[in-house]
Formats: sequence, structure tokens, C-alpha cells
Amino acid sequence: RFSFVLKLQKCKASKERIADLLGNERIQMLENTQDSDQVRAYLDMFGVLANMLSIDKLRNKESDIIIVFDEKEAVALHEEWNEEQTLLICIDADAQSVSPHANFQMINCYHHCSTRLYNILYQFAQNRLNEPETGSFLDRSHLRVLVAEDNVVNQMLIDEMLKKYAISSLIVDNGQKALEYAKEERFDLILMDINMPVMNGEEATKKILQEAEKNYNTPIVALTSNVLEEEIKRFNEAGIHRHMSKPLSSEALEKLLGELFPEEKRSGVLSISATEISMSLQKAAVQLELPAEIIQSLFEKFLMSADSIIEQMYEAEECGSLDDLVAQAHKLKGASSSLYLYKITDLADEIEKSARGGISYDYVQSIRQLQTLFDNLNAYNKGEEDDF
Repeated sequence: RFSFVLKLQKCKASKERIADLLGNERIQMLENTQDSDQVRAYLDMFGVLANMLSIDKLRNKESDIIIVFDEKEAVALHEEWNEEQTLLICIDADAQSVSPHANFQMINCYHHCSTRLYNILYQFAQNRLNEPETGSFLDRSHLRVLVAEDNVVNQMLIDEMLKKYAISSLIVDNGQKALEYAKEERFDLILMDINMPVMNGEEATKKILQEAEKNYNTPIVALTSNVLEEEIKRFNEAGIHRHMSKPLSSEALEKLLGELFPEEKRSGVLSISATEISMSLQKAAVQLELPAEIIQSLFEKFLMSADSIIEQMYEAEECGSLDDLVAQAHKLKGASSSLYLYKITDLADEIEKSARGGISYDYVQSIRQLQTLFDNLNAYNKGEEDDF
């Protein structure tokens, strides 16, 4: 006989419950007596509502989350629906296949079924909650922003927000430094804190407009918690383009960029770096709970299909067949989203939406951009991955 002591750290539970994330949405589940009863018990533990329906009623898709218990049935439903917004979960201990699609999940064991099911539902709910509004892809990587902000925490926050849009920034901690850099370099936008040491934001703005010839026409946006009408009037008189309240939010920054640079379409060649590709594949392995070698195999199969898809997109564009263009873009969007290759997913989504709506659009240019991204992926797969 022996004994031992195992010290464990107490896990802090997340404040976000899956039931809260899903709201009042009911999951639709195929009636299957023992299996469906067991899974319904799991869902009850999660605090999630479920309806058990026949296969005919299930096809009405009154929920975005469907659970079935037969692999062949699940594959047939997925091929029939082929909809990105619907999550189809198959729980079948005899299932042999692995789905490469993020919206089609296979659970082929009952031992860890509850944990796997919870993770799938939680991730789906989180992704839907955080899903950005889709719009035309804007390339802002060529923008240069000068940030004058003396608070270190705010500096870090603004820097991270700008990085999300691939915007390069220069950050200084007072108005005097902002003036000096504005004299030396042209910027597309200046974010100016008002209350700073050495020289405040109002004074710096006046001097930039008087002395910094390279930035006479650069919009200067005040960052301030002061929102009184008389202060806003004073900012405008100083030459400040507009003001934004602190702390700055992603939504406010996105709106600002959209209003100031509405014409900033895809002005350069898109590329995807080796680091981005590696991080995407790692995320896919974690989210799909698959080993790295399986993800690599899925990645290679995805690349093998790329040439055919690109070729068919060119042919569809040349023939003026928007329906074929929609079909190929949709196929590419689904496959790339499974591997978290967001740049390809976003571009394919833009092509699909434009073609589906019959919008005047430069399809050839976008298909060429896709080809460039696939060239990056192939170089990475062959081990030729400079950080493009």
C-alpha cells in the first residue's frame, strides 16, 4: 500500500456561461431514444434548451444548431444544406470520418462526449458573438498614424487596436514630440490627446497646422474625456478635425477609419505571412481537437483543391456566370474558415456576396489576390516560408 498527495490549483470558472451566450435559442436534436435522451441530459446540465424532432421536421432548420446520431445521415444533411451559419453535430461512436468543416463536427466516442459537446457549443456561440460585421475588405496596411498620448496604458491599447488593421503607428508622449515628428514625416492621421505635459494637444495642433507643411491636410482627432460643448467648439477652432471619447473603443476606431478613408480599397497585393499561416493551423488544431499531423493533411488537401477552384473562378468570370462564381467562392470560404485562414475566407466572402447580389465588382483582381495568397500557402508548405 502507498499514498501520495497531489496539489492542484483551483480553476477559476469563466463568468460566461454557454446558456447566456446562446440566449433563448433551442437546439434541434433528432429523436433517437437512448442516445438523444443521454445528450439531452448533458444539455440540461449546460442549461441549454433542446427540442427532439423527427428527421422531416429537422429539415425545417428552425435552429442554427442541429444534433444527429448517424454519420451517413449527418453527411447527407451537410451536403444538402451547405450553409455556413448552421452548426451540424454528429454523435456516432461508429463514425470513421473526420470533418474538415468548422460548421460540421463529428464526435465519435461517448466517453468524453459531454466535454467535447460543451467545447463545440461554447466555441460556436463565442464565434457568433464576436463575428464582425461583414463588409468590403479594406486594405489599411499602407496607412501611417501619429499618436500623441502620455498614458502608457492608453498607448498600448491604441497600438493594439491599430495593429488589428495592419496600420503602422508612431507613438509619442507629449505635444512637442508630435510637432517635431509632424515636421519630418507625413502621416495619414494624427490622434492627439489633449492633456499632456510639455505641450498640450490644442497647442500642438495649432503649431502643426502652422509649421508642419507635410501635415497641413492631415486630419487631427482629439482623444479626450472632455465632451462639453464649449470645449468641443474650442477644439474645432484650434483646427482639430473631430474628437473621440476615451477610453477609445474598437467600434469607434472602425467607424472613424471608415469615414476618413472610405475609398481605401485593396490598394496593394495581399499576402499572408508564414507566422500567420502557422498560427492559423495551430488554432485549427486546438479548436477542432485534432493532432497536428491531421491538420497538416487537411491543409495539404485544401491546397490540392485550390488550383481547380481558382481556375473555375476565372472561367466563371470570363463566361459571366455569377452563379458558378458564387458556388466556387462559397466552397473556398467554407474550407478556408475550417483552417482559420481568415484572409482567404474574407476575400472569398466578398466575392460571393458581390456575385450573389449582382454588384459591379473587379472579380479578376480579387481572384488574382486569392492566387497570391495560395502562392504564399504553397511556399509555406514546401518550406520556402520567408515571412512574406
